[in-house]
Amino acid sequence: SSLNMILRQRGDIAILTKSYLLRHLEQNPELKPMLLVSDKMDQAYQHSIILRQGIRPSIEEINQILDGMRRQSLLTQLWQQYGLMEIEQ
Repeated sequence: SSLNMILRQRGDIAILTKSYLLRHLEQNPELKPMLLVSDKMDQAYQHSIILRQGIRPSIEEINQILDGMRRQSLLTQLWQQYGLMEIEQ
């Protein structure tokens, strides 16, 4: 709704996730000339997986799956598909 307010000239500034903005502009390329998008990021997030003890898959199994996906560049493909960046640790 923040983006719609800007496009309707009912607001001056909006903070959006980069992934949402990129996806929205991909689906609506005609809107791009109407927006001035900053190069500066407001925030960066680093997400973690939290599990209840004793469930399957275990955190070790999930980490193995993610490591395998990373080695095969599958995670990079997912990040790119959704307009996300993988932050190296």
